[in-house]
Amino acid sequence: MNEKNLEALKKDLKFLGFGEGLQDQLTNNIQQQKPEFTLTHQAFYNDKTLDSTLHFRAGKENEMYFFNKYEAKLGDKQQTFYLDRGNGITTKEAFNLLEGRAVNKDLVNKEQVKYNAWIKLDFGNKELNGNYKIQPYHENYGYDAMAALERYPIKELKDAKSRDELVKSLEKGNLQSVTVLEKAGEKRYLIQADPQFKDITLFAKDGNKLDREQAMALRKDAPKQEKKESAAITNHKKQSQPNADTVELKKKRQTNKKGMGL
Repeated sequence: MNEKNLEALKKDLKFLGFGEGLQDQLTNNIQQQKPEFTLTHQAFYNDKTLDSTLHFRAGKENEMYFFNKYEAKLGDKQQTFYLDRGNGITTKEAFNLLEGRAVNKDLVNKEQVKYNAWIKLDFGNKELNGNYKIQPYHENYGYDAMAALERYPIKELKDAKSRDELVKSLEKGNLQSVTVLEKAGEKRYLIQADPQFKDITLFAKDGNKLDREQAMALRKDAPKQEKKESAAITNHKKQSQPNADTVELKKKRQTNKKGMGL
């Protein structure tokens, strides 16, 4: 048994969020020199269960073993995540993707060139292998999570450490709680990254999503209510007051009628 290979696989399991509970099973399967084997794992996030099946395969003469992929299932949704030498989607990121949120990752294209992108699962479309298609938002797309956050008066942005932690949490695809400073006082909301519209999505504490108008009203650049009301009053006065040209025309008509003896 290749001890260095075993230790590397154990580190991969821990890094990807599978913890240390599978290490004995991993060791036993490798000692038996099985050509391939699977391990199962359960993780619990937000009172929900993520079931994973991990796939291991032996290389030539069973000297090295490789952890190339795992299948993650959340409710009725399932996705196979492929790994590259222990790098890839973590269990928490898999959970967030299957929940419908976007995750920021450093990826490698077919030419082995590294790039950064936000990815999201397209639940309306599937690949031939049964996986949901991935919607990528490449770094050139221009989504900046920090810039999106700064459009809103979020209390946590005032502290550098809290600000960095908030961005990192969104990049992992987490649903994050924040404090928004409103005129009536502080109010808690849940937010998630929205790379498609280069914004963030806001939810009330009960989990209901704010519509576009409600979210826009919270932004720093939202039109002030006083200006809206002033504009509405001015418009109403204009509509209710007679036009100056109309008044003048009426006077001319009355003068003409008198001159004609009518």
